[in-house]
Amino acid sequence: MTILMFFAVLAVHSVSSSTLLATMEGDDVHTDVPIGNGEPAWLPPVNLTSFHVTSLITSRYVSTSVEATYLNAAERAQEVTFTYEITPNSYISGFSIDVNGVNYPAEIVEKEIALRAYRDAKKRGMSAGYAKESGNPVKFSVGLSVAANSTVVFHFSYANLLLRKNDIYTHRLNIAPGQIVEDLLVEAYLMEPQGITSFKTYWIPRSDDLQSNIETSFVEGDGKTSVSFTPTASEQSNADNEGGIDGDFVIKYALRDMPTEGVLQVNDGYFAHFIATEDLPAAPKKVVFVIDVSGSMYDGKLRLTKIALKAILNQLRSFDLFNIMVFSTNVRSWREAPIEVSENSINEATVFVESLYSAGGTNIHGALTAAAAEFQKNEPYFPAIIFMTDGIPSHGETNSDVIIREVTDAIDGNAALFSVGFGDDVDELMLKRLSAANRGIYRKVIHDESAALEMEGFFQEVSSSILFNVKVVYNEGAVPKETLTENEFVSLFDGREIIIAGKLNREYDGPALSGRFTAVSAGGLIDIPFAQDITEMPPMANVVGDFTERIWAYLTIRELLIKEQVTSNAEYKAVLKERAVALSLRYQLVTPVTALLFYRPLVDMPKPPFEILDGSAAKLPEPEELELPVGIYQTSKASVFGDPHFIIDVPRNNLTICFDVHGESGTIVNLVTDPVFDILVNARMADFVMNAPETGNGTSNTLFNRIGVRLGHHLVVIAPHQIFVDFEVSYTWRKPRNITLDKYTIAIEEKGHVTISRGEGIVMNIQRLIWRDHGTHFDFFLTQGAGFSGRVHGIVGQFHRKPMKLMDTYRRTKTGLLQGVMLLNEDDEATVYQRKNFSRRGYECWWAKANAYLDGTVEQYRVPTLFDHMGQSFE
Repeated sequence: MTILMFFAVLAVHSVSSSTLLATMEGDDVHTDVPIGNGEPAWLPPVNLTSFHVTSLITSRYVSTSVEATYLNAAERAQEVTFTYEITPNSYISGFSIDVNGVNYPAEIVEKEIALRAYRDAKKRGMSAGYAKESGNPVKFSVGLSVAANSTVVFHFSYANLLLRKNDIYTHRLNIAPGQIVEDLLVEAYLMEPQGITSFKTYWIPRSDDLQSNIETSFVEGDGKTSVSFTPTASEQSNADNEGGIDGDFVIKYALRDMPTEGVLQVNDGYFAHFIATEDLPAAPKKVVFVIDVSGSMYDGKLRLTKIALKAILNQLRSFDLFNIMVFSTNVRSWREAPIEVSENSINEATVFVESLYSAGGTNIHGALTAAAAEFQKNEPYFPAIIFMTDGIPSHGETNSDVIIREVTDAIDGNAALFSVGFGDDVDELMLKRLSAANRGIYRKVIHDESAALEMEGFFQEVSSSILFNVKVVYNEGAVPKETLTENEFVSLFDGREIIIAGKLNREYDGPALSGRFTAVSAGGLIDIPFAQDITEMPPMANVVGDFTERIWAYLTIRELLIKEQVTSNAEYKAVLKERAVALSLRYQLVTPVTALLFYRPLVDMPKPPFEILDGSAAKLPEPEELELPVGIYQTSKASVFGDPHFIIDVPRNNLTICFDVHGESGTIVNLVTDPVFDILVNARMADFVMNAPETGNGTSNTLFNRIGVRLGHHLVVIAPHQIFVDFEVSYTWRKPRNITLDKYTIAIEEKGHVTISRGEGIVMNIQRLIWRDHGTHFDFFLTQGAGFSGRVHGIVGQFHRKPMKLMDTYRRTKTGLLQGVMLLNEDDEATVYQRKNFSRRGYECWWAKANAYLDGTVEQYRVPTLFDHMGQSFE
């Protein structure tokens, strides 16, 4: 049977387009099949027989799954495309296809790995797709050829966190199956321990006029409810849309009021703290408006800005302070310092606004540093800078990294910076980074007549502060600081919610999680202690069981990505990205640093087991069960140096063997796997350019730039800048320390050295090397392997159990080097050559091509991720 597979990569990028389309590109399989005289024969279309969408909403965290079943009743294969639109700020969490009873799952991998696989697929002429994301709704789309008289099932899932706006939580599901469906089901199950006080559902059509009942089980005040929406085929056909229904199923709900200090929910070692204070008056604010009046604002933009600013001035209250700064090439201020709001001051400010005209360059750096000087620490006002611009820096400091750094230093945490980008010519990335670095938000405004209303609405949103200088601290020893999400906030806006999450210390055995909540309100300082009993949620159907952990992961990844985008420090940026990658992989989420990797099956599907084409997910070859010959082999010591050179010592025979393993940047290989002790070591390759000292010409070498180690259920990432344990705790290379993980010990030592051991029988060493002209990389040493089981394997591990003996040797006449015959596994022979000064360490060894020494081929040791555990192949 011919094995045919297509390939897809679905990843995440920022683009300016209004939608995301994750589509398959390349070779299409057409549904019109020429017969006889060449005219296409009519084929019955592929029928969508069932379409189910299910959302589990547990304490604002949402997990949504989609299942679509297609039947091809034709006598020919036909192409079908599964498409689903997800909401902004959602992370894809899974995708698979069932074909002939076989499930083909996608893998979520680091983006660089997916891109490498994508390029490889395109080189081979395979069908490959690449998705790009904007902040708007995202369309996920994958095509598949369905065999004659066959059924395929698409499984798709994603996750998001509901945000509170105007005291309401809104969950939206786009339902557009593309045809009338006999079995169409949309359902949602809500679990909110705080208690649900209102619950409403809507069908909002995009292109139909559907009339169908929505069934709910809502009881006011209860914490659980559910809803189902099951329009019949008849109801769907009555809608004004030949392609079936197309609209949004919307759920809106509100919760019981909570105390000022919020509500804590603790579950399975993680907690989520929700803060949404009710019935407090608006806090006084001190606001400085910074308005672009450069020459580019002439095209109606300044007119619309004036309209918006005059309306905004009339929203200020008598207890607020305000000032206006305008800038072009230079910066000028309406008043020397912010003044109180009064009828007279508003009238004078309005006259000033009316007098503005556009001319000159764009001095963003000068304007924002001047505005920053208007604020001091701990003032009794909510401090805000409202910044409006339509261009990019053209005068004064123009380097965006310098602007962000120096403006942030000038603000020094004394104010929140809210930015409005007007039109299509702004430096959006810089404005986003500026706002994020200074605890504000960015909003883009389209240049049309609605712009004034948009700017006015944005001000209303960001100026409705009821609390500011919000800070939450937890009792010492309960929550490790490195596991806590952001716990200091410049403001809590009316109708909004703050969410903090963290992980409880494993050693903490207190009955409650306690702490202190502080903030400033219109009435002055608020200082409230709180405590929440630590109780586990009993197992329940239709809930996200690990919801607090999932909330923590979602918030942590989001904060890491924001910080990574904001910082201009390359080393810190790399550390933030490494941790975001690690968490995204652990929780299997497609984020801006990961991607969805999928091998698309075609018509002729093999029955399992089958071979995946490039071996990237292939299992290691099964080792033969051999007894180790006494006197030939006892244990090995292995070293892996750059390029990478593998050097294995066979002490009983005073024998050292060596070989090379090469791969493209991003390739991950398995070094050691022991299924008995659940130990795994994988290493990722990267290309580095080695500059010749005299000529400066570069040659590319392959080195290891990241190592993943699994020790039982613990996961360790050895990265250039930090060492991560269980994706949560990170350790710097600078400070020596010992870490105990059950039966394993990790010793971080001086001079970039890490030792990982299990008693005295298993000792592995990793050496960090920093070279001047190219990146940090690692050498790996297996210095003691007597404690491994007899089933240890991997490129390095297999030599612990593989007998070998050097047989005949003779000198080669042309080169003068010794040539020999190595006996492997008692009956396999390999031609080997003596090498001197092998690797930069100057080893002398017996070299052969890697495939001569290894079980199987090098390609079979490639794995998709740093923690793909290959031990299953020995069960």
